[in-house]
Amino acid sequence: MTFAQALILLWAVGLVAGTLLLLFFLMMPFRRTLAEKEGKIIFMESRLHWLGSMIAGDKDPDHVMNSLMRTKQELARKFPDEEHRSLAMLSEYANKFRLQMKHIQSEPPQVFMDSRGKALTVDLKTCTYVYATMKLKGDYVNLIKYLEVLDKVLPAYMTVERLEIENRSPAEPRLEVNAEIALYLLER
Repeated sequence: MTFAQALILLWAVGLVAGTLLLLFFLMMPFRRTLAEKEGKIIFMESRLHWLGSMIAGDKDPDHVMNSLMRTKQELARKFPDEEHRSLAMLSEYANKFRLQMKHIQSEPPQVFMDSRGKALTVDLKTCTYVYATMKLKGDYVNLIKYLEVLDKVLPAYMTVERLEIENRSPAEPRLEVNAEIALYLLER
């Protein structure tokens, strides 16, 4: 192989490598961004279709507006943007149900991912969750009432991830409860 052929081969390999790098560093992020934009457009089109069918089904604009406002308020109530109010209500309602809150600790909010590892969004807001661990002391009936009421009154959607109940003292009808719950929220 001559020196000129080696330069041509080197130039060709450099051109192919440059093209591959260009595709990898420019086109892949562009495709990802394009896919995200396409997802947002599909979401907006579905919302517009839903809104159009709602308006077509009900001719009274005030009724449609009230229905939309109720839907938005319910979403804001169930998925608030801050966890502080929900965490404060955990101990407040424990006291109302005569449960002794011995310890409560929460982790910082984390982004909730779907099965594909993509952040879950609702109304173009990212869904987050907060894990909280609690240690309670009380009787069984009050514990059940407490958990039922929390599900109804908390301003965040709640799931009980783990619940450990131990009866340490058979003489006392007091249980020691270790609970891990998750509160689901929407970012602002």
